[in-house]
Amino acid sequence: MSEYLPDYAVPPGRTIKELLGIVYRPDDAQGLADLLCMDLSGVDDLISGKMPIDESMAKFLEQAFGFPARNWLRMEANYIATLKRLGQERPVSTV
Repeated sequence: MSEYLPDYAVPPGRTIKELLGIVYRPDDAQGLADLLCMDLSGVDDLISGKMPIDESMAKFLEQAFGFPARNWLRMEANYIATLKRLGQERPVSTV
């Protein structure tokens, strides 16, 4: 069986956006921003993949959603590996 290698990279923020609508109200980005100690533009950057998920952020996300920090870090590593394989770079934050 061959390994599935998509021709697109999915930022961990897509999962954050989906969980935001499950754990919080879908429009409650401000609640997440408050929990993560950041402003709304930071949440937008996190969701769009412009902001990397480091250990500290992964722990905040674990607290916010109950999804283990190691899984957030694994999603981040997979995102970066896919971007590299595709010859792409992480989108740049405008903040």
